[in-house]
Parts: sequence; C-alpha cells; structure tokens
Amino acid sequence: MPPTLLQSLGFKNTRIARAALYRRAKLLFDFTEERSPVSTAQGALLLSYHSPMRREKRVNTFWLMTAIQFAREANAHRYHTSRNSTTQQRNTLKRLWWCCILRDRVLPLGMRRHVQISSADFDWSLTPLNNEDLESEIFRSKVYDASTKRSLIQLMTVVCELAVSLTDVLELVYPLNGFPNSIISTEQADQSFNRIETCKSSLKSWFEKATINFPTPTPMGMMHDSVVLYTNLTYMYYQ
Repeated sequence: MPPTLLQSLGFKNTRIARAALYRRAKLLFDFTEERSPVSTAQGALLLSYHSPMRREKRVNTFWLMTAIQFAREANAHRYHTSRNSTTQQRNTLKRLWWCCILRDRVLPLGMRRHVQISSADFDWSLTPLNNEDLESEIFRSKVYDASTKRSLIQLMTVVCELAVSLTDVLELVYPLNGFPNSIISTEQADQSFNRIETCKSSLKSWFEKATINFPTPTPMGMMHDSVVLYTNLTYMYYQ
C-alpha cells in the first residue's frame, strides 16, 4: 500500500498499520462464536505470517496449530475420501490441507521447530496440488498473465513435492520429543544413519526433478520476475 493511502486511513506508517490489521483480525477470531472451520483455518494460516515481536516469538506457531486444528475439523486431511462432497468442496479442502503442510514445513525449517503434521498423519503418496487443482486460477488473476500463472502453479507442485521430502528430514533434525539424553545403541545409530541416507537420497531426487523445468541459477529475462523470485526461494529451502 502506498504510504499516502495509509496516512489517509489514519496510520502514521506501515508498521502501525500492520499491527492494527493483526489486532483487528485477532479480535474477529476471539469474538466470533459461529465460524466456518474452513475459513477460520484459512485466516489462521494468514495470521501465521505475522512477524512477532521478541516476546511473542511463538505466535506464528500458535496460528499454524490453530489452522491445522480447524482444517482437521473440516476434514481437510481426508479430502481424498470425501465422497459426499462436491468436486469444488474437495478442491477447497485439498488446497487448505496442502497449504497447512507447506506452512508446517517452511516454519519449522526457518525457526528450528518440530513439524505438526508428521509422516504418520497423512498418506504422502497422494498427488499434491497440481495444474488440475488450480486451473480455475489461471485466467482470474489481475496481476499475472496466463503464462506466468501456469508457471507459478507448476512451481507450486514442485514446492509441495519438496514439502513431502522435508517431512522425514525435519522429523530427524527436530524430533517431536527432543533428542534422547542417554547413549544410543549401535543398532539405533545404524537406523539413524540409514534414515539420513534415505533423506539425502530423497532430496537429491527432488532436486534433479525440479531443475528440469526450473533450472538454477535461474536464467534472468526468460521468466517473469515472480517466477524467478519463488524459484530462488524454493532452492533456498532446499539448501
């Protein structure tokens, strides 16, 4: 938003406007009794992007937990078995659940926290978000042309596949119950070593597949700036 528009709305600067937006959104969450679990989960996901002050450093994890809780209430984690719902409803649930997964990989990766959607909580062999799921978005954007939108959707699928590979990686690096205090046995050490090798292999396979359509370094001038930005961000997650 331009600073002049913010000032016309009564805000002195962007930081104050951002804080006010967060407080008002939180009030809606706190005082709304009858709520849709889907829209509440979507809103909580957005609030998980709030940049907290030092004394609120885990507020983003709280909002992610809230989003996952309401997504489960809406049966988003079972979108593939929802036979009584329409195609559009299943599509909405699938989008919501995969957005929860993506946020639950990026946040722990950056903040060194354990994941909340574990390898045992979902069938990871299912197809992630793809062109078919997001096809309705291609010609609706007021920002991107159709070609750019298709590239972004294709990249979204690549990021979802990275999220699947990161599941075991993050569970190994930041375990739910912390690291054991006692000395591990030779057998446990061998199991850990095998898990590490499996994680390395999974990430390597993802990288080789991802670079087919999204090479790195990203060739400047051949892609829309947004595609370059999100491609580079994806490889930052990988590294």
